[in-house]
Amino acid sequence: MSRSRINFVPINWIMMIVLATVFVGSLTSIQKGMTMNHTPIQTSVQALITDPSLMGKYVTVTGELKPDIAYQYGNKKSDGSFDVDDTWMLMVTPQTVNGIFVKVPNADFDDKKPRQVLVTGTWESMDSNLESEVDKENFKADGLNVNVVNVLNAGAAPPQPGIWVLVMAVSGVLLAAFIVTFLRQYVIFQAQPASGFSSSNVSPAAPPSVIRVTGEFAIEMRDRKRFLNVPTNPTTLENGHLALLSNIDASSRFFGVKTNNRSGVWLVAIVPASIQNVTRGSFYLGGRSFPAIRFRYEDGVNSSRKTVVLSLPTIGEREAVLTELERMTAPAVAL
Repeated sequence: MSRSRINFVPINWIMMIVLATVFVGSLTSIQKGMTMNHTPIQTSVQALITDPSLMGKYVTVTGELKPDIAYQYGNKKSDGSFDVDDTWMLMVTPQTVNGIFVKVPNADFDDKKPRQVLVTGTWESMDSNLESEVDKENFKADGLNVNVVNVLNAGAAPPQPGIWVLVMAVSGVLLAAFIVTFLRQYVIFQAQPASGFSSSNVSPAAPPSVIRVTGEFAIEMRDRKRFLNVPTNPTTLENGHLALLSNIDASSRFFGVKTNNRSGVWLVAIVPASIQNVTRGSFYLGGRSFPAIRFRYEDGVNSSRKTVVLSLPTIGEREAVLTELERMTAPAVAL
C-alpha cells in the first residue's frame, strides 16, 4: 500500500487517516451514548427555546408543522432537477408565539397545509447549511419567536455504546497494526527462540532457487533506498564483500513522464566478518509467511551498521544459506 497512491497520497496513509477518524468518532459516540438519556423527555417547543438544560437531549415534542415554511439543501443535477439531502421545516405552537426548526426525513410535501405532529429526536446545534441561510435572510415568520440556534433532529436517537465499542475496538486494532507496521518500516519478522548458525535440526537443502531481501540498497554508491522482499542475486565482490544485487526500477514518474531516473542494479554490500545477531524466523508479507534470516552487518559502502532480512521458499533452503554465511564469516585458519 505504501507504493500505491491516490492523488499522490500513499494508500496506507489514507487508510490510517480513515481508521483514526473512525476511532475518534467511535469515542465521541460512546461518550454521547453513555451521557444522553435513552428515554425521550416529554417537553414543549417553548421549553426547548427557554431551557438550556435540554440541549443535546433526546426529546418528544408536539407542535404544528408548517410545510410552507421550509428549507432544503442538496445538489442541482444536470437535467435541472434538485437532489435534496436535508429538509428543515418550521414547527410552532399555535397558542404561543414560539417556533423551532425540525430536520425531517426527506419526503414529498405536496400538501402545504399545517399539520399537528408528534416529533421525537435530539435537540442539537443547528446545521451550518441552515444557519447560514437563516442569518442571510434575517429570518422572521409572522412575528414568531423562532429559535435560530438549535434544531430538532427528527428520528435521531442516542448512540448505542455497545455497537460503538465494537467499532472502536476493530478500528483501534487495525490502526495499531498500520502504525506498528509503519514504524517497523513494513518489516514483519517473527524470530524463533533459537539463534545462531547451528541451532536447527533441519538439514540444509540444495542452494536456494530464489532469495529475497529486505533492507537498504544503494545504486552507484550515491543514492540509497529501502526495498521490501525483492529478488536478489548474491555475489562476492573483488574486495571480498558479499553483494546482494537486484535490478530495480525505482524511478519517479509524473503522469507517465520519468522525473527521476533510479533504474539499474541496486546492491546491499556486506562485510562478511561483521555479520552478527543471526536470527532464524518467519517473514510475513501479504498474508503469507516465509522462512527467513535476519542479521546485523557493516555496510561495505559507508561502514554503518544495518539490518537485513533474507526470505527463502523453504526451511531447507534457509539452512543452506545459513551454512554459506557461516562459511563466509569463519575466521581464516593460519597454516
